[in-house]
Amino acid sequence: MAQQTPVATAPRLDSLLARGRVAYGTVSGRVNQFRQLPTVQRLALPALLIGSGALLRHEVEVFDLEIEADESVRAGAREHLSWVRTHIDDQLRHVPAYATLGLSLAGVKGQHGTVEQAVLFGLIYHLNNGLTSNLKRLTKVERPYGNDFSSFPSSHTSAAFAAARFMHKEYGSQSVWYSVGAYSVATATGALRIAKDNHWLSDVLAGAGVGVLSTELVYWAYPTLRRTAASLWHRPGTHSATRSTTLLMPFYNQGALGATVVLSFR
Repeated sequence: MAQQTPVATAPRLDSLLARGRVAYGTVSGRVNQFRQLPTVQRLALPALLIGSGALLRHEVEVFDLEIEADESVRAGAREHLSWVRTHIDDQLRHVPAYATLGLSLAGVKGQHGTVEQAVLFGLIYHLNNGLTSNLKRLTKVERPYGNDFSSFPSSHTSAAFAAARFMHKEYGSQSVWYSVGAYSVATATGALRIAKDNHWLSDVLAGAGVGVLSTELVYWAYPTLRRTAASLWHRPGTHSATRSTTLLMPFYNQGALGATVVLSFR
């Protein structure tokens, strides 16, 4: 009687597992490379925050459960935080920026000097105001307390996170506690806006994203702006007695964002 040879399934299984490991390693490597791209690192957090805020403007269905996050958070805040009555959030939103400039004036070296920090913060402030006010005008979301359709996104939260990102950019590499402190203040500002019934959760999340995005855009564009200003200042081929002065003045007026460039030659 002839003996049957067993089917060699083990080598095939090992081959499939080996191919699977190679495919996983390739995909994982590509994902890590993508995550390391500067553009992705700049935009990932604001995109997540703004997207979450936009998503929560309506009912979100997760695993067949409808979650009304805005209404749920508001109900909880009114039940447990109705005693909150303060205007400290009006000043709190600017604290990280003031602290950043204060550290620089005190001699603590940041990524930029004091003058450049002031220019950066001015650009961030005006860009943030422009983005936030125009989004309010486009979305026309009613506030929780009613009678006002300028809820989305939260301008207080947006300004607070723009300032917090500013401090993180200047001093976060020196100590993580600078970033922790700045983001804690910004988070407290957003929480107060919800506790006071001024904003929905979605407004605060989107505001945080717009704030971070404003700072990232300014820091991305600033080297180009500085090189342009320098090239205008040191124009080749000009007479040594001729001097030029360049003044860049950003402005914001009723939702319009722009800049005035003044060139003076003498």
